Amino acid sequence: MYARPYVSDSQSGTLAAAWVDDLGATPHNTSDPRNRGLVISKNPTAPADGLAGATIQNVTGMNLTEVGFDLRAGVPCGADSPQFLIVTTDKVMHTLGGCTSSIKTTQSSAPMGWTRLQFDPDKATPAINSQVQSISIVLGKGSTSTGSIAVIDNIEINGVSVGKDTTSTWRRRDD
Repeated sequence: MYARPYVSDSQSGTLAAAWVDDLGATPHNTSDPRNRGLVISKNPTAPADGLAGATIQNVTGMNLTEVGFDLRAGVPCGADSPQFLIVTTDKVMHTLGGCTSSIKTTQSSAPMGWTRLQFDPDKATPAINSQVQSISIVLGKGSTSTGSIAVIDNIEINGVSVGKDTTSTWRRRDD
């Protein structure tokens, strides 16, 4: 599995999603020596239905037991915080997460300066009763007058770490 950044509206310039070097939660991780964090943002002038996030590749057919990620501390939590959108093989879209959700659990295993969020698929809206067709992490499911930004890392599906898309075109300014 790996996470590929995307925006639903690439024309307006009001949404962004990219793996950015040196913003991740684990600076000495040998599987990610560039220490990338997923930055997703939505400008207040973005279309209300505009989404920024990442699609999780290679999840078709799995049964979910848990999903989660680390969220950089200090990022405002509200109705527009990152959440999972899960489409099942019966073509139903399920929403799971959002950092103000009552099904959030914070764990002490998060790196310093980060909050670990884990979500139980049994608590999804509506409940998940089929195998997965697709999973995305999104920011921007609602409209906001102030805009939103989040930095996430260490995405997990069923206790397995999700890799970072190696085809990302983001480069540091000094490259």
